[in-house]
Amino acid sequence: MTTGSVLLISALKLMGIGMGVVFLMLGIMVLAIKWLSRLVSSEEVESITQAAPPCVCGVATPATIAVIGAAIHRYQSDHLTLSSNNSSMVRNGAEERI
Repeated sequence: MTTGSVLLISALKLMGIGMGVVFLMLGIMVLAIKWLSRLVSSEEVESITQAAPPCVCGVATPATIAVIGAAIHRYQSDHLTLSSNNSSMVRNGAEERI
């Protein structure tokens, strides 16, 4: 055998060992996750989900909108100022092109 083929065989062995170790570790992790999920009873999970308040997503009251608008205005007045040519903005002393 030539040295090239010996090196190739050695590389394939090393690759196989590496892939086997990764496969073994992933298998152990999957088994551990399954074991831990069985360890936690479903009754505890149900009690946690029942205790959580319902989500009121997407509902914004006029007061919330006013607070958000005021916060945006305050941020812009504190951090952003337009330069004289209106093609760039000065942010904390550094000029940015817009």
